[in-house]
Amino acid sequence: MSRPIVALEAKGVTHTFVKCDENGFLDLDEFEKAFNEKTGLVAITHASNVTGTVNDLKRIGDICRAHKVPLLVDCAQSAGVFDIDVQQMNIAMLCAPGHKGLYGPMGTGFIYVREDISLTPLMEGGTGSNSESLIHPNLMPDHLESGTANAVGIAGLLEGVRFIQEVGIEKIRKHEQELTGHLIQGLKQYKNVKIYGPEDSTKRCAVVSFNIDNIQSTDISYILDSEFDIEVRSGLHCAALAHETLGTTAQGVVRVSFS
Repeated sequence: MSRPIVALEAKGVTHTFVKCDENGFLDLDEFEKAFNEKTGLVAITHASNVTGTVNDLKRIGDICRAHKVPLLVDCAQSAGVFDIDVQQMNIAMLCAPGHKGLYGPMGTGFIYVREDISLTPLMEGGTGSNSESLIHPNLMPDHLESGTANAVGIAGLLEGVRFIQEVGIEKIRKHEQELTGHLIQGLKQYKNVKIYGPEDSTKRCAVVSFNIDNIQSTDISYILDSEFDIEVRSGLHCAALAHETLGTTAQGVVRVSFS
């Protein structure tokens, strides 16, 4: 989220970053202290793509409700794996890609927008509706869907969602949690391995990041790929601020993901 937030500074929008602890959990006391009379939006990641840490959306949503500030949630790592109730959690907007926990193709995704929230579309153009009008339609979802829809990608995403409904979120979550816990227990046997995020697999999504001594994460991932045919991702994972908090900006981390 950091790039669009920083880009908004050029338009006069101010922001406050609230840091997490070393395990990736949001300090809710510090979070609530960050509110002021000008706060217009809270944007947060449900589950970290670096530490795997899952934050408590219900408590965060309750705080936002008390301050009458809309909540935007990035569910890239949690959609399709965790039960998310937008009403109970007071979520005003929720976005997620289709190619992760939703089992859809790359290039797909969605945004949920609560009825009382009004967004300015990024693009305006043909929507296949109200063609007689030269003004972009206000009705949803057309308001945010100009141009020709990615029908093939959406069909693939639909099949992914059907798979989740057929198997069940609880079963998928249990499977990923078991794999995650097994890996963490294995890595803990080695004193020169540092694991990032909570060791309790019930408090994280199916992402495990680690380092070995001071070896560059890119070197480790290369060895895992070339010698053991194990695919991982190394580096900063498009999350520079998370690595700043972890102190891993120079080294990066090796990230293992399960599904």
